[in-house]
Formats: sequence, structure tokens, C-alpha cells
Amino acid sequence: MNDSWIAIADGFVLKSLLLEEAHTVRFALRRAERENAACLWVVLQRQHAGFIQQQLALGARADALMWLDRLALDIGRVIQPELADPVWMVDCVTSFEQHAKE
Repeated sequence: MNDSWIAIADGFVLKSLLLEEAHTVRFALRRAERENAACLWVVLQRQHAGFIQQQLALGARADALMWLDRLALDIGRVIQPELADPVWMVDCVTSFEQHAKE
């Protein structure tokens, strides 16, 4: 069985790996921002997630990041919602309807 996970990592180590729940993303984004790290959404098999969490518990954070990269079935960066649809884009992009009128 695969689950969605939220990870916090910088360029060198994995800082945390949390099961995605209702509020996980919001708090992980805040923490990542404070720590100048990336917030990642990851799909992992349960046994792989357990192995990576075991690496974290042992203090092998660099190894945990390497294993996360290798074992992830899907991985992507989570960004703040306001960055996903920037306000400035509305002024810079002409919609199809606007273009047809001009």
C-alpha cells in the first residue's frame, strides 16, 4: 500500500518525514520556511517510509534523504498557495477571451 508523505529537507539532509494529514502541509511549509528548507510531497510504500523513518531515528539524515530519493514512487515540491497563482500573472497574461475581443 502506498501513502502520501510530507518531507522537509535541505540540500544535504532529510529533516522530517510525516504522514500527510489534514494540517500537515500547512505546518510543514511554515517549518521549512523558517529552516530555509524545501517542503516535499512524496508517495512511498509503507515499508519504505518505515525504513526511512528508522534512518532518521538513528541520526542518519543524509542517508535518509538518499533513500527517500531512491524509494519515492512520486515526489514534488510543495509551495505556498499564494505562489502557485501569483497576482502579477493576471496583468501579464491575456486570456483567450480577451485576445478574441482585441
